[in-house]
Amino acid sequence: MRCERLPEPELAFKEESSTNCKTGLLQGPYSARRDTHAARIRVGVIGPKHLVESCREWVACCNGFIESRPIPTPGRERPAIDKRLFPDFPGCPTAYECTLVTDDAYVQFLSLADFAKLDKNNPHAYLEILLRLFEEKIKLMVDSNVSPPDVILCLLTNEMYDICHIVGDYHERLRRRREPETQLNLFKDFDEFNPARVVGESRPLTRNFRSCLKKLAMRPDIRIPITFEAEDPGR
Repeated sequence: MRCERLPEPELAFKEESSTNCKTGLLQGPYSARRDTHAARIRVGVIGPKHLVESCREWVACCNGFIESRPIPTPGRERPAIDKRLFPDFPGCPTAYECTLVTDDAYVQFLSLADFAKLDKNNPHAYLEILLRLFEEKIKLMVDSNVSPPDVILCLLTNEMYDICHIVGDYHERLRRRREPETQLNLFKDFDEFNPARVVGESRPLTRNFRSCLKKLAMRPDIRIPITFEAEDPGR
């Protein structure tokens, strides 16, 4: 038996080729060879005011230099970081040949009146109303601008995420999938047949807020990439 190591393929970037995509993107993408004009990516932001302001600050930071730092560990000395594995981020204009912008025209706030419509005691209704609120804000953002945003960020508080991220018997359905299904004997079990063994109890529908939001983005009257982020990045 013979072992042979194939060489890493080279990837083309703005100025040269490299086998390391992280190193190559520090100088810009391959498309920058043909277009020297830096593009502007219009970022729409929807959410509570305090989260929107924090998001706009974060987007502005992405356009500048960001030093890579190790994750601090309580009670331990700050570890060293391998810059080859975790290089500094030079900013979107350099790495992606584009600038992220969050103009006021592409910002929509969820007001206190909007929050008052949410029913915390009914997760299904909570999800439906929150989805409708985001739909209204998205439509208002699209209809009130000549050029729609290129991408929309929907911001959720921790409470919003906890209540409607997954609604229904999601974990119960996962458990039932792992259980072996009962195979009935047509002759032996016919007289004792109980439809409940097959149909089971009626349970609420499982819904995923992220999936509902993505489905909304695919509508012909919107067709804008959408994603959402919770207040706590760990969620």
